[in-house]
Amino acid sequence: MTRTPLALALAAVLAAGPRVSAADAAVLDRLPGRGAVVPDTGKFTFAILGDRRGGGDENWPIFDRAVDEINLTRPDFVMTVGDFIPGYSQDTVAVDSMWRDFWSHAGRLDSPLLLLPGNHDVTNAKMLAYWRRHLGRTYYSFDYRGCHFVVLNTNEVPGDQPPYLGAQQTAWAVQDLAAHGSARQTFLFLHQPIWKEGYNPAEFGQIERALGDRRYTVFAGHEHQLQPGRRNSHRYFILATTGGGIDPMEAPEAGVFHHYTTVTVEGDSAYIAIRQPGKVWREDIAILDLEEKLRQAVVLDAEPPRGLDGPRATTGFSATIGNPVGRDTLTATLRLQGLAPDGWRSNADGGGVTVAPGDTGRFRAAFSVPTDRLFPPPTMRISLIPRRASD
Repeated sequence: MTRTPLALALAAVLAAGPRVSAADAAVLDRLPGRGAVVPDTGKFTFAILGDRRGGGDENWPIFDRAVDEINLTRPDFVMTVGDFIPGYSQDTVAVDSMWRDFWSHAGRLDSPLLLLPGNHDVTNAKMLAYWRRHLGRTYYSFDYRGCHFVVLNTNEVPGDQPPYLGAQQTAWAVQDLAAHGSARQTFLFLHQPIWKEGYNPAEFGQIERALGDRRYTVFAGHEHQLQPGRRNSHRYFILATTGGGIDPMEAPEAGVFHHYTTVTVEGDSAYIAIRQPGKVWREDIAILDLEEKLRQAVVLDAEPPRGLDGPRATTGFSATIGNPVGRDTLTATLRLQGLAPDGWRSNADGGGVTVAPGDTGRFRAAFSVPTDRLFPPPTMRISLIPRRASD
């Protein structure tokens, strides 16, 4: 086929595409949205678990939930503020059992876990020796991605307190901080908030003078109440519990609730979030076709009415509830409308059954009604709610 000059010119234009100015080209090159995707600037995240003990024997599910959520978010490592076991024992066999109980839960963490002693962990000289023999150092420091972490033991000196840290640990901390003054952030962890009146603020004052005007943040526990504050223009946090002994208050502003903490370091800044266990979900939390599966899980078997030829009739039904969810418990609750003292009656309203994963549950509902008030019959609704076993 022979092409004309006009056809060749059109083909050249179409091949070249529309003409775009340099300014337009810059816009077309830009990713849509707001902000730039930049190379790694040393950004990382660590989590902090609050006190587990000081009461709260029944609260392991809260701690376990926090562990699950931390595993989902995959921080670089997990820090702590002490009080992992009940403690207050001279019996090393009992203490060993307490630690095995703790590790049966904390051992599920996927990220490295770093401990510091609380008063429940090293209550006396025997428990302090147990820590050193089985866990290692009671105070230490380390560097990570340009940041310096200092972990102190406020129970280093057994017996009546103060002094809390003691002269040897205090001197070590002062020297350690002097050697790491160029860190982009310094994070200090301890159990008791000994900077407060009633502890030993004079002893901690030596640590604060060594910290100077560098960027630093302090985290403590012990008081079972979240108390964020500032000293010397720096952030000081007393964290509440992650399954420890508290009577939670509804208003988070009171600071009395279970939580864990995440810290994201980016550049010269540290971004801190307080997270209440229970609202971070695994990726497969939503179940495909759940409504239809739940509908098919309910099988009703109606009973024939009795006594229709008398003044009062009775009837009922049996419900068989399967659990198609597979990993969570299923709570089935019966709700009835249209019951009346002089009409349809039943003691089954609000009743139901809880069904374990892969199991089947049953319940029965019985009714009675005067035969001259058969209509209208009551309406029925069975609600099915999947719940985690720890909820």
